[in-house]
Amino acid sequence: MSWDFCEDADDFYARRQLVLDENESLNCLAFAAIHQAKTSDRGVQDFVFCTFRESGSSTAHAVYSRESQILVLSTMSDEQAVQLWAFFNHHTIAVQLVEGPRGAALQFATRWSQATSRPHEVEMRQGLYEVTSPVMPDAAGGTLVVAADNDEAKLNQFLTAFIKECFPEKPTSEAHISNRVRRMITERKGYFWKNLEGQAVSMASVVRESPNTASISLVYTPREHRSCGYGANVVASLSQDQLSRGKRACNLYADLANETSTGVYKRIGYTLIGESVRVRLDTL
Repeated sequence: MSWDFCEDADDFYARRQLVLDENESLNCLAFAAIHQAKTSDRGVQDFVFCTFRESGSSTAHAVYSRESQILVLSTMSDEQAVQLWAFFNHHTIAVQLVEGPRGAALQFATRWSQATSRPHEVEMRQGLYEVTSPVMPDAAGGTLVVAADNDEAKLNQFLTAFIKECFPEKPTSEAHISNRVRRMITERKGYFWKNLEGQAVSMASVVRESPNTASISLVYTPREHRSCGYGANVVASLSQDQLSRGKRACNLYADLANETSTGVYKRIGYTLIGESVRVRLDTL
């Protein structure tokens, strides 16, 4: 019984296919890593895929990004989480953020703190929500619009405001935001809810896909347009759009401490299917 590296994304998928395919929403982050590793110029070098081999089969997995130093965990036992820390420590792999089921993530972080005498901190309790049949709110005369070239400045404005409001402690360069906006437009992944006057009043994006699911994020409504139902409209309409295109379900992560956003998602048909934590390791 031990952790070991996969040769590549295909090897990882072959080992964990039954688990990944059984619930694509719960494994949306793993599917995203597989896709990036197979399609991006640097993906093969960026991602590290690991599985826990036990009695001839794979019973847990972990996916690590070298670029962001984020480690994403599957469901696993406390002992598997402790062994994973030892495995990463042995191979001198630096981790800044651990994301996954609370028990496993905290076991990994606690063992790291014991070894380094440095603290760790739970940044966020996240809920993973899924919908297969959205409850459509009153459209109030608005419509869902895919962001086009002439929307680039507005999309940049919204994304900048989203990052500043949601992640004030993590400054993001203008170049990074501009590149992200350009990709959203080129890949037709960025969406606005526009009112009758054609004014963009809310934003959302498809940020990940698996064969049968789409993950929605970057949901943002400027303060002057809040409490009008625009956020509910853009998420519900984008979810329905993705289902109409052939996806079986849509999913999204939400901060469980934010009762406003989680309440909106529940009202439009999203149900909680899993919980996780994001734990930051004080790597100085």
